[in-house]
Amino acid sequence: KSSIMVTYLSYHLKDFLLLQRKAMEVWNMRDCLESRMLTVCTDQMCIDICTIYNIKNCILLELNFPPSDFKQSAYEAFTYLKYELAYEALQVVNYYFMFDIDIIIFKNPWIHVMYNSDGSPSIYDFRGQNEMGSVCGNEGKYINSGQMFIRNSSKANLFLMQMLQLKDEIVNKKEQLDQDYILPILRRINMTLCELPEDLYINGCYIDGDGWTYFSSLISWHATCLTGVTMKSKKMMHFYLKMIEYKRNVTELIDHR
Repeated sequence: KSSIMVTYLSYHLKDFLLLQRKAMEVWNMRDCLESRMLTVCTDQMCIDICTIYNIKNCILLELNFPPSDFKQSAYEAFTYLKYELAYEALQVVNYYFMFDIDIIIFKNPWIHVMYNSDGSPSIYDFRGQNEMGSVCGNEGKYINSGQMFIRNSSKANLFLMQMLQLKDEIVNKKEQLDQDYILPILRRINMTLCELPEDLYINGCYIDGDGWTYFSSLISWHATCLTGVTMKSKKMMHFYLKMIEYKRNVTELIDHR
């Protein structure tokens, strides 16, 4: 069945794109992941970067967003593109997986959204990055849209249409984010949902790499709770190097056996 991973960026976020692809190479996953991943560039210079570094499946959606930072109106407008892309993609594909560009991806992210730990098919139509407690029941309060899986359904289309209807309101409200509206809408339309496993799809607010020992199962790491390209890039590189160190230690251990 058809599925797609999507990320998007403008040229000034190019360092994130290059780190994201370097992370895919740690476990030799880049060719596999890129074959299922669409990279949407909002300016021509981003396309040029894809060409220079042989990044596959880049397309131009020329919108020319100005560089912006957290909770600025241009940032919110840029963030909202993920819902527009999701809506359009789900007219064609059955499964959609969005990754913000400040996420490094090491391994195949599909297994844990398509299947449960016992191998049975997953029942959830929506899964998002864990933020403030489990949302599989009714106790969770918040979900981060940086890593967001959506299964095609009439309710998925309804969710995305309602999010898009709120665009102008959210873009102009600097004190609120798109993420403040996700759970209320999902619960109102009774869409089956759960957070992504928090020890596999990592929220950088809580884990920055130091002391983290579960690299063997790690799928992705999101540079949340940081602002600015420079700070985020440094943390992404830090976590990437930690994974490299882990792989080297494992390889040496195997070689000594």
